[in-house]
Amino acid sequence: MNELKQVSLIWVSEDKLMSLLGFTQTMCKNYRGKIWLQGEHWVKIGVSGEANHRGRVMYNLPRIYAWIAQYPQQ
Repeated sequence: MNELKQVSLIWVSEDKLMSLLGFTQTMCKNYRGKIWLQGEHWVKIGVSGEANHRGRVMYNLPRIYAWIAQYPQQ
């Protein structure tokens, strides 16, 4: 019998974030530029190990879930 293994996702790609939370690419870009903190909610990583404009953006899923939970409601 196959055992189900739980996988803990911490850092996810933008595509994964959008599929999990229903965010659009524009929403991700706006949150990243206006609300979320680099190094806390998102990081940019590249093959060279140095920050550059071509690096891939990865998102910290637990931090974003916490941000959603604290989001003001009307």
